[in-house]
Amino acid sequence: MKDVTGFVFINHKTGKPITSIRKSLQNLAESAGIKERVYPHLLRHSAATQMIAEGSDIRKVQGFLGHQDITMTQKYTHIAVEMLRPDVIKMER
Repeated sequence: MKDVTGFVFINHKTGKPITSIRKSLQNLAESAGIKERVYPHLLRHSAATQMIAEGSDIRKVQGFLGHQDITMTQKYTHIAVEMLRPDVIKMER
């Protein structure tokens, strides 16, 4: 059996790593009634944005994403702020 250490997605039936999840994501999105385009890199963006929104240190997010340059990671900070803006406006009222 192949060493699966370091893989995020493992096939629960075979125990082998899933190296391409594009089709699985598309099928799941379709089953869930999601009309927007869903792709593997979107998971990466979503995870990073969620980490920032929940207060993770930007250097930890940078390490998670494997970015050499922190400016790439800072883009997720902007996205997280935009996501939270409606909640802040509600709190101000």
